Amino acid sequence: MMLRRLLLAITFLTIPVIATIYIPVDEFLVAGIASVAVPFFLACCCIALVYFLIKRSRWVWLPAGVLLLFLVLVHGIFSIGIWKGTKGQKPDARIISYNVKALGYYTRGSNYQQNFAALSSWLEREQPDIVCLQETVPTHFSRVLPSYHRYFSGKETREKDSLGLFIISRFPIVASGKLEFAFNSFNRLIWADVVVNNDTVKIINVHLKSYNFDKTSRLNKYKSIRSALIARSYHAKLIRKFIERSYYKVILCGDFNETPHSYVYQTLSESMNNAYEEAGFGYSYSYRFIGMPVRIDHIFADPAIAFEHYRTHYEVTWSDHFPIETSIVLPASD
Repeated sequence: MMLRRLLLAITFLTIPVIATIYIPVDEFLVAGIASVAVPFFLACCCIALVYFLIKRSRWVWLPAGVLLLFLVLVHGIFSIGIWKGTKGQKPDARIISYNVKALGYYTRGSNYQQNFAALSSWLEREQPDIVCLQETVPTHFSRVLPSYHRYFSGKETREKDSLGLFIISRFPIVASGKLEFAFNSFNRLIWADVVVNNDTVKIINVHLKSYNFDKTSRLNKYKSIRSALIARSYHAKLIRKFIERSYYKVILCGDFNETPHSYVYQTLSESMNNAYEEAGFGYSYSYRFIGMPVRIDHIFADPAIAFEHYRTHYEVTWSDHFPIETSIVLPASD
């Protein structure tokens, strides 16, 4: 009896927890903390579903209904987008987004030069049209895809070098710029207007604030979680406003440090399509958070832009992230 009541209570509580992903965290911190707990509540709902099925209880409809509600309301957890496809249309551009984690440049004992050579060779073999990189040290990246156009913006570090974001494009870049989320911050937005087959597209590359769990005390870890949740919520609003002001159609790539069950993901999905949702299949992840596979690296695009395919490169292991790839089909010109 006690177990049944506990499972019912948690299942009922899951409904408002799911609703928190639509609440801006910078306006209501509790919503962000609750949204982080969504996987725990969903796991409890699955346990409740199995329990009530075994007991042949009339309450089985409750966890079943909550799980169905979650799948209907929250986009981006699983995808059958590969069934949509673009019916074999020839892609206009192939895009890769990858947080390289500086390739170990700041990590004692790592072989940065070897990692850099491996990444450079991999990109030469893959020959993507557009590459968005996060957490790059620009010292050697002029040698990556040397015939391509590029734009970099980054933070000046204590070591007196830079760490930041690159947009590298086979297509001409006619304009570029940046939006720093704070003064001299790792976290920023960079953009480049790229001419793709006589059509100009705005490529945006972002890196949002991480939790920084390297801090030792529990209090500092809580402060890191709190500041990251608030910052990413506010930055999502800035990104959306920036996109709304764009004259050109937008493709948004980057390390968002947010899963699909978050305010950041859902608010950006309201006006843009996601490559994984549109052209992926099954469950995909780009990072392991405390051992759990999660998708925190994303590619979004204007609804008029179609995605031809989606892939995560699990064979690439020079960072704690995995590169994600998609191909786009631009709408026919007027």
